[in-house]
Amino acid sequence: LQLQAQTGAVEVTSGKSFSAAITATTIGSGGSVSLAAGDSSDSDASGGALRLGAGDGTHTSSGVGGAVEIGSGTGSGGAGGAIELTSGNGLAGAGGKIALSVGPGSSGAGGAIELSAGDTSDSSASGGQVTLSGGDGSTSGASGGSIEVMSGKGSDASSGGVSVGTASPAG
Repeated sequence: LQLQAQTGAVEVTSGKSFSAAITATTIGSGGSVSLAAGDSSDSDASGGALRLGAGDGTHTSSGVGGAVEIGSGTGSGGAGGAIELTSGNGLAGAGGKIALSVGPGSSGAGGAIELSAGDTSDSSASGGQVTLSGGDGSTSGASGGSIEVMSGKGSDASSGGVSVGTASPAG
């Protein structure tokens, strides 16, 4: 399937669902799916944006918003596939930002962000590592970036807590 436009937009619409898949192969690597927005050389414009969005649940009493799921592949005889989020370089300005944010709850808790590394069942290995690091100041006089951990404030109640600890051995 190839959709292409020299100028303007390409639009695929469906009343129910739309699926695009590459069939499996027994020889060589599996097929790839690439989605890329367009470049722009206009001095007053930016490159195109790539947006993935799930649908709203619009029923006023029971509507639930759709999910966006991104998953990597299982490696049956080796490592699983990686998921990489990388922002662009700023060649004449600041580098691009990656922002993760969740929605508020109007009749329940606000959404959560969970970062967790993978478990291992290999007795000679360790579970996955979570690393948070600020950026380096790589030229003379440039400061390194900060890491900030902050709990949420309560409007007329106490603020949230910050907990750091190590786990007890399972056995």
